[in-house]
Amino acid sequence: MKSFLRKIGGPGPAIIFISALAYRLAYFLTVRDDPLVTYVDAVPDASLYHNWAVDIINGVGPATAYYIGPAYAFFLALVYKLFGVDLYAVILAQTVLGAATAALVYVLARRLYGSLAAAVAGGVWVFYLPAVFYDTQILPASLMLFLVTASLLLLAVALDFGRRWFAAGAAAGLLFGAAALTRPNLLLFVPALALWPLLRRGAAWRAVAGFAVPVILIISAVTVRNKVVADEWVVVSSQGGVNFFIGNNRGAPGSFMSPPGTIGRPEALNEIQTRGAGGGRVRAAGDRGRGVAVVAQTRPEVPGAEPGRRGAALRPQDFALDE
Repeated sequence: MKSFLRKIGGPGPAIIFISALAYRLAYFLTVRDDPLVTYVDAVPDASLYHNWAVDIINGVGPATAYYIGPAYAFFLALVYKLFGVDLYAVILAQTVLGAATAALVYVLARRLYGSLAAAVAGGVWVFYLPAVFYDTQILPASLMLFLVTASLLLLAVALDFGRRWFAAGAAAGLLFGAAALTRPNLLLFVPALALWPLLRRGAAWRAVAGFAVPVILIISAVTVRNKVVADEWVVVSSQGGVNFFIGNNRGAPGSFMSPPGTIGRPEALNEIQTRGAGGGRVRAAGDRGRGVAVVAQTRPEVPGAEPGRRGAALRPQDFALDE
């Protein structure tokens, strides 16, 4: 036990974990009745993930290529399956993940830069308010940060494992592949992470191979799924082009806006893409001269949930589609 504590930095990680957990629980108690926490409809993407998770529990899946990364929806479905459809259960699970991430930040910083850096990095993460805030949201940030940090730590450990580099690198790749299924743009960092061991030690090719193999396998499985289900070669999700358009069209304000040509709530495009509503396509800017059909979708109510609160389903939404 003493040997293990020395390897991870003594009691430091435990202190960081307990401090981070206590701070996050105190924050949760102050915001537990806030609409952003109690109303799943308050955040469009939260509504999408929530309803997707309920569909998973009911054995229903999208008949199109994934519009967003699927990992967080399956995480939600697991929590709902274990504890019931309750947003507070999700938030408490994410609070534990957030506290664990703080401890992992401490251990990673200590391994790479020493005790002082570990104390500073871990202490900063305990009180880093954006991370604390997202721990209380039905969004993938907490899960993604935990998986990425754990992956980086295992990759750092892989450099010290000698002949066991492949196994440690593979564990890092497994976690990073799962993280990429929460936010597919993380795949842009794979080349840099794969080269990191080579920059530190020229003979670390086993760690590089170990890291790359599970990432490739995980992403390939989702790519094949998209091809089989939707007959489209989509690597993970199809939202990249839409997001690029939202952020770079001539009318982009610098923050989120519904794409020109759509009406209703911002998640309309998400619903259309994930469910292929009406078989139509979203009208783009300048797409004129064609009729617009307004399609209403009603999501099934979640058993035992008060409408609009703590796990309630979406109300009917209106989407603008080309006929």
